[in-house]
Amino acid sequence: MDNKVNYIKFNEKTGWILCQSLERYFFMKLNDKGGTPLTTPGKKLVTTLYKELAERIFDDLEAFGSENMSVKSILPWHFTMVDNFASKTSEEIGESLAESFLKEADWTFKDGSSIESWDNTFGEYEERKSEIVSFMKGLTNMQLTAMCCIANAHESLNLSYVLAKIMENFEGRERFEKFSRLALMMSNGIEKTANDYMADFETFDLYYGIHMNEAKAPEEKAVFFGKTSPEDLAGRNYFHYTKGLIDEKQPDSFDTGSLGIAFADVKRGKSERNGSFSEFLPEDCWVKVLFSGDDIYHYIVLEADENYNVKNVFALQETAETLRSSFEKPEEMPLVANKELENLFKGRAVKQNFHFMGSKLPFEFREEYRIGETTFSYAAGSAFRKTFAQLEIEADEEGRVKKLTCTSYKDFGDGLDAMFSSPEPCENREDELMDLMVDIVDLYSDEEFEEEVKNNRV
Repeated sequence: MDNKVNYIKFNEKTGWILCQSLERYFFMKLNDKGGTPLTTPGKKLVTTLYKELAERIFDDLEAFGSENMSVKSILPWHFTMVDNFASKTSEEIGESLAESFLKEADWTFKDGSSIESWDNTFGEYEERKSEIVSFMKGLTNMQLTAMCCIANAHESLNLSYVLAKIMENFEGRERFEKFSRLALMMSNGIEKTANDYMADFETFDLYYGIHMNEAKAPEEKAVFFGKTSPEDLAGRNYFHYTKGLIDEKQPDSFDTGSLGIAFADVKRGKSERNGSFSEFLPEDCWVKVLFSGDDIYHYIVLEADENYNVKNVFALQETAETLRSSFEKPEEMPLVANKELENLFKGRAVKQNFHFMGSKLPFEFREEYRIGETTFSYAAGSAFRKTFAQLEIEADEEGRVKKLTCTSYKDFGDGLDAMFSSPEPCENREDELMDLMVDIVDLYSDEEFEEEVKNNRV
């Protein structure tokens, strides 16, 4: 495949260049070192498959700059898609929008009762709420992004719905006239305010409309670009490979002994990680294995330079039936891998100085996995073998860990229910314990993470 870079446009005033390679458009800023790519706040590369969107982003880089988060610029729309929604299913996004915006009637159900046709446009709350929830189930992630951006800017998902229905039912001049009438009605006839509304409606038209106008148009995806560290890679259970084999100089995994937990029966072993997937690996890379719970094992392969700037990321996958024998490279990064990479580039990891005993469990973990007043249980399938690992945690009244027990059980192929109905214990493994620790760390809010992990004192 030709990976030649084509330079489409250059803005002498701003220094931004619109580029294209491998069917994707991206953006470079000229500087003394040559050029720096445009990235999202989440450190992902800003790319798009769609020329019309690429040209609008390029224009808005001059009009608003790269850091203006106003809804007037299309950049925050695309940032939202790449950073927040690319790693989610449309069902998850729709549920999140409903939870955020449809709990109670917004201003569109209250403010215009004296204006003719207002109620016909915005409807009655209970009936319209059901319509919106049902309508969102048929939308793509990009269309839901457009719904979200209008809802955030104007505090109404109902307004997003009205715009989307106009999009679905009208084209060309008719659509523009419908938007104009809606803007005038909402502004009570004030032309300047109506023009402000129209600017947002036209951006909605572009972003929402891409997946109406393109037959079988693919979703945009996250392209990761950032910096990490060997400590964070080890602290998320990545393993270093050179020439297709695991690096013998690297410890089996993060030293779980530093967590302050006594696991006398935890085995350290890594021989089975040298498998037939080695033929897919670059000469020097880091690999993490993920078990998605649907009998598919995902391998994230990450290349970085000597300063740990990421050069390339891709995924491999295999099924439980072909474990360690047959691998394939999916065209798109799986959602579970996207979520993992997002946490890695946020700096989420079990830090070297983190002392798990005495730390406060994440609020979300306490809510989800509580089995008694101060006791908790969490289990997950292994990414390394056919087993489940279970943590049983005893905490104090504040949720701080007092005691933790880890037990591994054989997986006979029937899931957690079968494991608990006829448990057969097996040896514990340090790599599996580490994955459970990472799962817990990922449940901390940003504030909790700073307090309990990043700044943890041992």
